Amino acid sequence: MLTERQLEIVFAVVYEYIKTGEPVGSRTISRKFLKSHSAATIRNEMSDLEEMGYFTQPHSSAGRLPTSQAYRVYVNSILHRPTVPPPEIDHWIRQVSSQLQSLDERLAEAARFLGRFTRCFSVAAMAAMDGLKLRKCDFIRLAADVLLVILVVENGAVRHSRLRIAPDLTPEQLDELCSVINHGAVGHSWNNVRDQLSDYLSHHLAEKWNELRPVFEHVDGMMSDESMTLSTGGMRELFAGNGEEQSEERRDRIEAISSLMDTKEDLEDFISDYSGSDGLHVTIGDENTRPDMQGCSVMMSTATAGGKKAMVGLVGPMRMNYASSIAVLEAVLNGLNHPRTGEEES
Repeated sequence: MLTERQLEIVFAVVYEYIKTGEPVGSRTISRKFLKSHSAATIRNEMSDLEEMGYFTQPHSSAGRLPTSQAYRVYVNSILHRPTVPPPEIDHWIRQVSSQLQSLDERLAEAARFLGRFTRCFSVAAMAAMDGLKLRKCDFIRLAADVLLVILVVENGAVRHSRLRIAPDLTPEQLDELCSVINHGAVGHSWNNVRDQLSDYLSHHLAEKWNELRPVFEHVDGMMSDESMTLSTGGMRELFAGNGEEQSEERRDRIEAISSLMDTKEDLEDFISDYSGSDGLHVTIGDENTRPDMQGCSVMMSTATAGGKKAMVGLVGPMRMNYASSIAVLEAVLNGLNHPRTGEEES
């Protein structure tokens, strides 16, 4: 258990290191933060805190650097007080609400805004808690044995795919299959109606079910795929750097983030690993279970509403502006989940 003075020293060292990027000495703490205590007193406390795992010292004559343990104390103090979003976030929310209609557009703009504002790698994602919902299914026959399947899903995205079909399937049979899918699935979670539809079709269209089943299974695959809609931002800012982060630290972070971008599945797994329950989660340095993230801090804010789970996150250096990043992250998530209408703005 830290004493009040030790807590003040931890807060001061983390704050000053985030601001300057330089090891923090006892004289700096005494002069700028704990003015009623001598540098010698603070130096002794800092030595004790180093033994307790809160600080490291590059060499004997240098000041101290905060560890993940010190950052954790600092971040916990931020999480227990109200956050104040930046003034420009209101303008962003109004702009997104009035100009961007589709979910894909809103997620892309959220990721870009987070990347620009924080200069960190950013993600914005939305997932259906109970599976995607279908708006419309349509079949277009391109050739006797080639069918184009077009699906419009609940977020407005259009999915299309070709498949080979039995040449003797009639237009009427395909129309009936499409009609049953639209009647039984539109407005419902695909995961909840898939089995009932399959059972109904296997009896109702029994004579041609062997030929129609591949078409239904193809639709099922399209509806089951990519259940998470996501976008990323901040890569340009990451590669450009900010002139403050050490080049080695930035290179390690670029490598860690690049590993997430290998496939969409890798990125989805990362978001799922860190989103967890609703609320804001900050994972710092060696708190990360993923070895490639142990030089980073990961923030993920999650909210569930209307059967959907919205997630926005940042991957940054441990020496990041936590107060500002947390405030903007939560404000962007709120803007995604509760977009303002024109009436609300006036």
